[in-house]
Amino acid sequence: MSIQDEVADLTRAFNRMAARLTETERLRKQMVSDVAHELRSPVTNLRCTLESIQDGLATPDRAAIDALHDETLFLQRLIADLEDLSRGDAGQLAMRHDRLDLGETIRRAAAATILPSQGVEFILAVPAGLWSVSGDPDRLEQIFRNLLSNAARHTPAGGSITVNAKSAGKGIAVIVSDTGTGTGIEPAHLPHVFDRFYRADEPRARATGGAGLGLAIVRQMVTAHGGTVTADSGGAGKGARFVVRLRTSQT
Repeated sequence: MSIQDEVADLTRAFNRMAARLTETERLRKQMVSDVAHELRSPVTNLRCTLESIQDGLATPDRAAIDALHDETLFLQRLIADLEDLSRGDAGQLAMRHDRLDLGETIRRAAAATILPSQGVEFILAVPAGLWSVSGDPDRLEQIFRNLLSNAARHTPAGGSITVNAKSAGKGIAVIVSDTGTGTGIEPAHLPHVFDRFYRADEPRARATGGAGLGLAIVRQMVTAHGGTVTADSGGAGKGARFVVRLRTSQT
């Protein structure tokens, strides 16, 4: 290799490094901006309500206390989500590797999911005792809680969310779907649904308590288990389908 070739290789390597540093700095600034944006509304609401009570303009009745409680819960969820993402980015996410019943894990996730609309039904078609997977019980449950919560926020009253599974090579594909009744995802938004703080419908997400981190955490947790997660939709009004692929064995 000539000196010119070595210099060219060194230049390309330097340019790649500079590009990565530039992108890292851009993402850092974007993260700071996004966090500030997410904190602004709940902190402002807390301050205004408390100042109104201090000034005698509002009564600390049950409605006011419930509103304050909701805002603190939102902040608590935001902090917990950011901590999980930060640990994952640093490679410090604590993971156990227990042998788990996948059907039972999904049932626990469904039981713990709060439905924002009355009459939304979970149809769980992953029977207990059929599939086992090696993973962290809390993290796996969190994956499906986040997916079910996301689907529930986009399913109107009277709608349904289905969870089923099928063999996929040496593993299993778990499908969370609201394709019959969900609001759907426009094609332009699909590539970004797993991005941090990305919300296709900002007012709706804020009203239902979403910070735009749930699906980012799903992708991070699934990746930590050696799996993949994808999303597809027929568009607005046609619901969406999320597919989690995990290495697992049939029992």
